[in-house]
Amino acid sequence: MDNILFLSNSIKLDFSTLEPTVKSSLASIGINNNSDYDKKLSDVINCMFPKLNISSVVYCPQVPFYSQNNVNKSLGVVGNYTDNKALVYIILVPSTSAGSRTGLIAQQLFPTVTDLMHERHSSFGNIITNKPILVINANNETYTPGNALSIIGASKIPGVFYTDFYGRTPETVLEDRGVNHSLSNIMGFSEAVNQISNRSDAKFEYDRTSNTLRLLQGNLKDPGNGMTNEPYYYFMQVFPAISLASINGTEIDDSVLRTWWSMYSSSKDNKNVKYFIEWLDKLKNNGGKSGQKLYFGSPGTGKSHDIEQYLKVNVDNYDQQVFRTTFHPDYSYVDFVGQIMPSRIYNATNKNYDISYEFYEGVFTRALKQAYEDLDNDVYLVVEEMSRGNVAAIFGDLFQLLDRNVEGVEKGWSKYGIRNDKIANQILQLPNDVIKLPPNFHIFGTVNTSDQNVFTMDTAFKRRFQWGYIKTAPILNKHNLSPANLGEKYLNNPILKLNFNGTMQDVYWSNLYGALNIYISDSNYLGFGEDKQVGPFFIDFTALNDTEVKEEIQNKLFNYLWTDIANGRNSKKVPLFNIPIVSSFSSLYSAFESNQQVFSNEFIIAYNKWLNNNL
Repeated sequence: MDNILFLSNSIKLDFSTLEPTVKSSLASIGINNNSDYDKKLSDVINCMFPKLNISSVVYCPQVPFYSQNNVNKSLGVVGNYTDNKALVYIILVPSTSAGSRTGLIAQQLFPTVTDLMHERHSSFGNIITNKPILVINANNETYTPGNALSIIGASKIPGVFYTDFYGRTPETVLEDRGVNHSLSNIMGFSEAVNQISNRSDAKFEYDRTSNTLRLLQGNLKDPGNGMTNEPYYYFMQVFPAISLASINGTEIDDSVLRTWWSMYSSSKDNKNVKYFIEWLDKLKNNGGKSGQKLYFGSPGTGKSHDIEQYLKVNVDNYDQQVFRTTFHPDYSYVDFVGQIMPSRIYNATNKNYDISYEFYEGVFTRALKQAYEDLDNDVYLVVEEMSRGNVAAIFGDLFQLLDRNVEGVEKGWSKYGIRNDKIANQILQLPNDVIKLPPNFHIFGTVNTSDQNVFTMDTAFKRRFQWGYIKTAPILNKHNLSPANLGEKYLNNPILKLNFNGTMQDVYWSNLYGALNIYISDSNYLGFGEDKQVGPFFIDFTALNDTEVKEEIQNKLFNYLWTDIANGRNSKKVPLFNIPIVSSFSSLYSAFESNQQVFSNEFIIAYNKWLNNNL
């Protein structure tokens, strides 16, 4: 789909009034009129984000699709009327001859980003912008090292990108001025700032001995003095320092800044500084926690039920926020991620079908695409029966993405990206082939402990997930606080009719499977351990009548007990079933159907101990 670049009428160039030096600089790169200028804008955006496919530039009184009420006149947006939403925010430094115009990067970026910080305050992690922000410098003013550091500072903000009409890079400017410190760590960035800045109004200092970044008051004025551009330039130095410090595990001491803000805010107000302080609070408290969790336990313990209950509370739009799949032995990477497949397209010209090859998205790609398109909301990928698939083969190179940052400005993002053009081509917001999991992308999985021998999960995979054990205990019926009987106390707890020692007895499901679990796992009986136990929802009895309940016990429970339990260890010493009446599954099936005693005397004794809390 073609997209449109929307810009404010106020920044449309009038070539008839441009100064000769500005006209000359634009002409040097082939721009001689508004049409050339607009094409250059489209080209640099398409170069940075090829999937945007900008078709036109539209100047308008009010730029559409912004979530903020008040925006700077030099802010634009890429979007389209069909989707009615922003895809990329644009900050344009226009082609004028006013001094220090590169400073507009700071002046526009600070209010925009802090407004976005405030809007993302309740999001997982410390995410700042819900859409990419592209800063375009269309001004040919000579870079100063300070300008270059401001631009580098902008690029350190996750989700912010920079491009230049004239192909200049800030790193080259700094190198030409003798600044050759590494800007990928806090120590190098600090040394670069010290080399080119006036330290009389230092905005931060890095203590290498204690590995501490101290935020200072810098050029922020005391109460009684107004502030104009000071917060913008303060922010452009401090934010990249915070970003680099958090990535490198450096302690951040913001006590001086907070003391100043406490005094200043008591008599003055600056909402953007306030939002920045608010974000600092969240950063130091580590924000939210991204979910990569495996729910494990015996079959029927309610693992899927627990996930559903969580989603009901935390999801507003289930269809858009929840993606589900089920692993099985034949499930593969291409099922999970997607695959290239041929398709037929009718050619009206030659009246034949042409063959094209297209990428068909798997559930992982669809979920990740949705997460990037809507960073304001959490997206959940739920994988049922994860242990029944070969997770190492299914995840493949995606395994690298499961390592998440646990603190700092990139909390919740994958630590390491991978190059996967097939996935990246589906995600408009990615400017290259490198993909990462964003903080709002969560993976929940279920694992049956009895199935772990189907495909063994290695330790490296397991440790990248939280694990939540779901017990075999019956689940309380929260809607009945004063139950008249045991059947009402627990969910999914019908009465079963069983022959115990020649007498038909009413047996609650919670008591039967509870006694069975001890008998199955305890070394005094069969000694299988917990892997072979069953949970309260091993059979779902919802809305079943008595006949259907009996059939479910006959066909599901007894099939499992006979196949997986009765013929195993210690079965002759402490049999589960009544021998010789039960000598085969066929005889078990028939005996239960005719209301004979199918369980062994040993089990019935154990069951009675269970009822008396002695098992």
